[in-house]
Amino acid sequence: MLGVIVPIGIAALVYFLDYLDGPRTTFAGIVTCVGFMAAIFGGPRATAFVVVVVTIGAYLFGLTSEDAGTLHQIFRLVLVAIAGAAAVFYSSVRIRREKEREALAHEKVELENSSKLALFDQLTGIFNRRGVIEALENEERWPRSVAILDLDKLKNINDSLGHNAGDDFIQIVSQRILRAVSAKDIVGRWGGDEFIVILPLPQSQATKVMARVIAQVSGEPIASGKVKIEPRLSGGIAEWVRTDSLEHTLVLADTALYEAKHSGGNQVVAHYPETQLFGSAGKINQAV
Repeated sequence: MLGVIVPIGIAALVYFLDYLDGPRTTFAGIVTCVGFMAAIFGGPRATAFVVVVVTIGAYLFGLTSEDAGTLHQIFRLVLVAIAGAAAVFYSSVRIRREKEREALAHEKVELENSSKLALFDQLTGIFNRRGVIEALENEERWPRSVAILDLDKLKNINDSLGHNAGDDFIQIVSQRILRAVSAKDIVGRWGGDEFIVILPLPQSQATKVMARVIAQVSGEPIASGKVKIEPRLSGGIAEWVRTDSLEHTLVLADTALYEAKHSGGNQVVAHYPETQLFGSAGKINQAV
């Protein structure tokens, strides 16, 4: 409305003042600007409406002048009409460019949102594999340790209570893991019931941390309907040597995880590359 009422009001004021001062022919230069004012605030249709009203007003006002019907009056009307057409064209270009900018901004937001979603696991809300890898690209701290955590007997929960209960179980456990570690640690869902935690700590300290994590995760039952489930979590941990790849370190951590589950589960087992021996920690009946 601002692009219609204000320009028409200004044009009417110009005509009125010219009328009070005696019919003059100087109004044309002013009213040609009215269409552009409409183009700044309104769209092509609103601008065209203003231009038509102003042009008709210029014609009617010109009838009161002494040179009504002469070439001078026709020239003024043509000038007003040409300026109006230019204003409509400017308005259409402005609107199109604004829409293009809005579309680009919307696409940028959607792209950023989709990129963020691509980094996070849809079920748990924590990093997925891609998210973990990208987080590592910005990680420069050493030493590091890699822990792989696996839910004990998740298949039994899915078989007895259904996959929805299993999904709820995974969600709760993932949030417990996230709360139990430091904000500087990288936590992600590595697979179906496997989680990865990368800690900027040497293996000896990281093992104690993961033992506490397992104790906190399994310290409180998880309710599923009327059934309470005792969460059990096994972990394998290995130190990530600078010269080794993540894949190689994961193999060591997986080997330690197998040893933890084979030894009864609900504990973390550390892999020691220099001796190729295992050391266990974090059993629930032990204090770490």
